[in-house]
Amino acid sequence: MAPEAFRTPPPAPASSSDVFTFGLLALSTVAGKRLRELPELPEKFRADAFSGNLPPLPSLDYADFGAECLSMCEKCLQLQPENRPDMEEVHAEISAWSGVA
Repeated sequence: MAPEAFRTPPPAPASSSDVFTFGLLALSTVAGKRLRELPELPEKFRADAFSGNLPPLPSLDYADFGAECLSMCEKCLQLQPENRPDMEEVHAEISAWSGVA
C-alpha cells in the first residue's frame, strides 16, 4: 500500500499508488522474499511515510538484472507520488532490459 493511503482523509485513488505497489511486488520478486519477509519495507514506509525517509532497500549483488530492477524499484518507491514514474515509463524501462519495445 502506498504511503499516501495512510493519510487522513485518504486521497482519491491514483495511478501513482499502483506504481508504488508494483515497485513493492517487483522488489519482493527480485529479492526472492515475500513482502512480509522484507520487514524494513512495509512497516517502515508506514512509520516514515511523511518524514521523507526512504528505508534502505535490500542489496542485490547478483546479475545486472538485479541492479536494473532495484534501480527501477527505487524510482517506483518514492514517498512522494509526484516523484514516481508512470506505468508507461516503468514498462518502457522493463522492455528495454529484454530488448522488447
